[in-house]
Amino acid sequence: MGHLTPRERILTALNHGLGDRLTWAPYFRTWWEAHQNAGEVPPELQGASTYLEAFQPLGLDILDKGTPAVQAVYRNVTVLDEDLGGAVKTRYVTPVGEVFAIQAVTSAYDHTAYKISYEFKSIEDLPVIKYLYEHMEFEPNFADYLVLQRDLGTQLIQAA
Repeated sequence: MGHLTPRERILTALNHGLGDRLTWAPYFRTWWEAHQNAGEVPPELQGASTYLEAFQPLGLDILDKGTPAVQAVYRNVTVLDEDLGGAVKTRYVTPVGEVFAIQAVTSAYDHTAYKISYEFKSIEDLPVIKYLYEHMEFEPNFADYLVLQRDLGTQLIQAA
């Protein structure tokens, strides 16, 4: 078997095939951003300005989860975001009531936020939650993926 691209290597492994070497696809973006923010990037990677530049000399097979291909869109629902300074409160206002959730961004890496308060807090929230799911649609959101695909060429695999 000849030399495979990272994309071919991952697809071969996912299809239970035998690749040209072991597939190595750590979630490098998280590591990179955490170390960039902390000023702890190893000297051999300090010339890279993005995680896409930094992974290449390491021989990683990129399996990227950072670019969703679809986005949720609500019909007849108003979605309001409020900056709480380090967290974001998202309110979902519907004709049957409203609920909210709060997400806090980690200090280590900016692209990850964790829910610290969920929409469903009591049985009284059930009609609003039901309304949200009944009025949710999914639309394609390919722009970010296409930019990443362009930057990486045949190397990127988009994780579901």
